Amino acid sequence: PVLQFHNTRGEHVRLSADRSTARRVDSFCKGIAFSQRTVRPNEKVYLRVAECSTSWNGVLRIGFTSCNPASFSGVLPKYACPDLTSRPGFWGKALPERYVESGVLFSFHFTASGDVMLNVNGQDKGVFLTGVDARTPLWIMVDIYGNTTAVQFADLLVSMNALNLNRGPHQIPSLPLPPIPGSMAGHHHLQQQQLQTNNTIQPPAPPAVLQNFPPPPPLRHYRHHSFQPLTFHPRTHGINIRMGSDCRTAVRHDAEFCNGYVLSSRPISPGESWVVQIVQTESIYVGGMGFGFTTCNPASLSSTDLPDDADQLLDRPEYWVISKDVAHGPILGDEIEFHLSHSGEVTMMRNRGSATLLMHVDVSLPLWAIFDVYGSTRAVRLLGTISPPQSVPEPPAVIYQAPPRMSPPRPQQQQQQPIYQSIGSATHMMQPTIPAGVLSSGTASSYVETLTQSLNCQTASGGASSECTVCYERSVDCVLYSCGHMCLCYDCALTLYHGGRTAGGQGLCPICRAPIRDVIRAYRS
Repeated sequence: PVLQFHNTRGEHVRLSADRSTARRVDSFCKGIAFSQRTVRPNEKVYLRVAECSTSWNGVLRIGFTSCNPASFSGVLPKYACPDLTSRPGFWGKALPERYVESGVLFSFHFTASGDVMLNVNGQDKGVFLTGVDARTPLWIMVDIYGNTTAVQFADLLVSMNALNLNRGPHQIPSLPLPPIPGSMAGHHHLQQQQLQTNNTIQPPAPPAVLQNFPPPPPLRHYRHHSFQPLTFHPRTHGINIRMGSDCRTAVRHDAEFCNGYVLSSRPISPGESWVVQIVQTESIYVGGMGFGFTTCNPASLSSTDLPDDADQLLDRPEYWVISKDVAHGPILGDEIEFHLSHSGEVTMMRNRGSATLLMHVDVSLPLWAIFDVYGSTRAVRLLGTISPPQSVPEPPAVIYQAPPRMSPPRPQQQQQQPIYQSIGSATHMMQPTIPAGVLSSGTASSYVETLTQSLNCQTASGGASSECTVCYERSVDCVLYSCGHMCLCYDCALTLYHGGRTAGGQGLCPICRAPIRDVIRAYRS
């Protein structure tokens, strides 16, 4: 059913005749409103900021409540936060002011685990709120507060979300607001228009198996190659994916841009190369296909375990490494070859071009490949593995790409050569004998090859003192990211790093005063 506002509302709120729009008509507060029905877990709520003011401070608050709005008696309080959120059964939070402008389209939903996910103009912002009791029926709660003066449930605007993903908020065209009581002209026409639009843009849930999909484009770069069978996992995939009957073609639903995950049906063996073809693109979306590996057997997952934002996979207990947008600006028919070397290097070649180093992984673990059919990449076909495996260019010919996000692998046994460990986000490094990336779940990343050269150079030149420059008791045994200075012991570095974050800022390097974004521990043989 179409979302509407409940008649129970704040003293200063007026509803349009069709109850799709709520407007605060006086002051800056008493703007609380609720949905007329409950929403389901993972049901996306689209809410457009219809009007803004510059006369006040603060902006829109959104959230959920387990209290039926019909049960309220008397006058609602002035504020949702904290007047309602301090009570049991209410969860809400102010939106970041930088996002709340006239015309901006928000979508949000709660998960079965009680997290509220936020999206702004088609860009995922991750977890917005936690602790919601998803076991109970939940109504939407909004507080039209401060400089936000009108909001609109945007079922009729879902198509606008797609058309404007790559535009800034000031470029989004503003639609006329439905009239509120006392200004009824054109209301009947608007209702008819809204019903027609809803019938157009809300297709039924897609079937799990793809049917009547057009034939893929012919191969250009691999037409003379023979492929060994490799398929996508038949059961575990994103909720917006339809799978071909042969489990080789995956198509994302045309009304969505995310949650298009597919995983390989078996672990990938070191030395294997496999090819994926782009068989459909969607130019109205931004971003492209993501790729990575996991030790999590897809058979142990369900579609609801897979989040809209791939970064949230890193919060899972298994080992995940994800690189977003590896095939930026996809073109219909692009043929992308991935290769996993015996040393753990993962490279990618697009249309038989130069190899790009994507990541390093721990090949001692069983690794399933994961593809995120995201954004402008709408459909892919897994051609299979190449036999024999294709050779990988020597390291000098490899183009380094921005390092992927990864979750911690299992701790490695101590090696004779230097091992580096990213401490700031509790991420350990694998394969110390190759130029592997030291990666954390934040943005900090470094390469062992660079750190090894830095360590050897500083030690030889005396640039790295043997004593910590803070305590003058313990030896220097870590590197500060991103300046690269080796001047602190591990304990003092952690104290500076965490102390700065606790204070709301960042710790600073004692030598160059650069912000400490991560602490990388170094072990010398």
